[in-house]
Amino acid sequence: MCVHPCRASNADLAQGIDDYNTGKYQSSANHLNAALPFDFNNAVLHYYLANAYVHLHKNNDAIREFRITYAIQPEGDAGKMSRQALVYMGAEPDDQAKKPVEPPKGPSIDPGVEKTLNQLSKQADYNAGLRTTQGQIQASEASRRGKDDVTRKTNGLLDDLRYSFRYGRPHYDPNPQLPHDAQEQMDRLRKTYEDHQSNLVKESQKQAHELQKSAETLKSQLMDPKANPEHIHLVPDGTNLYVRHYKPDQAAAKEQESK
Repeated sequence: MCVHPCRASNADLAQGIDDYNTGKYQSSANHLNAALPFDFNNAVLHYYLANAYVHLHKNNDAIREFRITYAIQPEGDAGKMSRQALVYMGAEPDDQAKKPVEPPKGPSIDPGVEKTLNQLSKQADYNAGLRTTQGQIQASEASRRGKDDVTRKTNGLLDDLRYSFRYGRPHYDPNPQLPHDAQEQMDRLRKTYEDHQSNLVKESQKQAHELQKSAETLKSQLMDPKANPEHIHLVPDGTNLYVRHYKPDQAAAKEQESK
């Protein structure tokens, strides 16, 4: 069976995004690469491919795809997030770092802790932005699919009404109208897709908020060791948004031994 190239590319793009969202990163990369020759100027395609490569630990390939995304859509959500990703990965200079920084107030911070705090901020901003942008892209794709499905089903119902038999003879109505119950059915279907679109955005925003909240909790633990009642201190070396390194409070341990 021969498949039209455009339809094949759209199917690969949709499957690639679905695979990425379910954690099948190698399959996602395979499908997105298959769609690439037919839809090279699609920033969303390159953006998802870049993120799939990040999960596959192919940083050079990811950097290339992030740069292509930014070149195609520098002012769009995918382009802006790609720029942030490039900065986070050390592939582009951080424009914010060029701005003058006010001297810290109060007691000085240990350099190791300060470095980890900065990394946590960047990592949280990048990943939160990534979740938000992916949610927006998924919602946009869900909206498009929903509208296409409602249009297709509506046209199917109208076609059935356009050609019919009356009194045993074929009848053609050039401008049929959907019956009330059929129109209500299409309205309910449209509302279902709209709710799904809204839920995708809300879920991505919730995930972004949780990432920021997690980063703030880690920062407070690094800045205030007494925040942990178990006397197990979070240490900066190796700690990031997804990995935590702890060590026992030596003073507290000695106190316990002396009792």
